[in-house]
Amino acid sequence: MTDGSDTFFAGLAGLLFVAAGIHGVVRPVQAWRLQYFFTRVMFRNPEPSRAGLVLTRIGGIVSILIGLAWIALLVMLRYR
Repeated sequence: MTDGSDTFFAGLAGLLFVAAGIHGVVRPVQAWRLQYFFTRVMFRNPEPSRAGLVLTRIGGIVSILIGLAWIALLVMLRYR
């Protein structure tokens, strides 16, 4: 039997997905720069293209859906 901390941290991971997704949808330029800051990829022109911003927004929406599905799964398993 667990003490519930595993559910708490799994829920926190779901909220992190949702927060990252909202950031990607609301501020795609900053999310694009943050993504390439962590991967350390250097470009000749460090400004994102329009296609890059669209893909960042799509990735944000997918991240929100993953986070919400994860939280819903936790709630279903917790209260079954």
